[in-house]
Amino acid sequence: FYLSCVFFAGVAALCYLHNVRRYAHPASANVFLGLCMGVTLAGIWFGNEQIDNKPWQMLIPMIAFLLAGSRRGVWWSGADLLALGLVFYLKRAHYEPLSVMILLTAHPIFAYAMYLFARGYEASVRAISRLSHTDTLTKTYNRQLFEELFGNLFNRARRRQEGLAVYMIDIDHFKRYNDNYGHIAGDRALSQ
Repeated sequence: FYLSCVFFAGVAALCYLHNVRRYAHPASANVFLGLCMGVTLAGIWFGNEQIDNKPWQMLIPMIAFLLAGSRRGVWWSGADLLALGLVFYLKRAHYEPLSVMILLTAHPIFAYAMYLFARGYEASVRAISRLSHTDTLTKTYNRQLFEELFGNLFNRARRRQEGLAVYMIDIDHFKRYNDNYGHIAGDRALSQ
């Protein structure tokens, strides 16, 4: 019981740090995933049918897609399923074939559901990032992204002792155009 509480607390903390705060490094996620996979596979290797530790194996796809994302999550889930199949093949005398088949069927279904969730989450993050960095009318980058990019480019130019140029476009007398033809026409002019 205590080991499972520590395990869940570690998973929750790493997911929080990785997805919300963006502090976790991908290498630390890989190490943590490898440890989780090793612990759950060792539980199945040393366990038996009376000590039902197989449901723990369903945590691996969830942790993999939450920490590693959709691409690496597929790899981790596939590796876990192959290792699980190998362990069950080598220890086939200790487990009932029906319970093994249930787990080997449920694992890829759950992994696919987590894959769909991860893909949706990543698409939402990309859409929010795109909306927060572009102007909805002109589809050009907004001031927030300009300040971020300009700060990075300015610092790089200063370090390398290179020149830096900024190109600006100004529409003369745009207020007068807006007042004469209306804001809808002004918006159309800006987007063109």
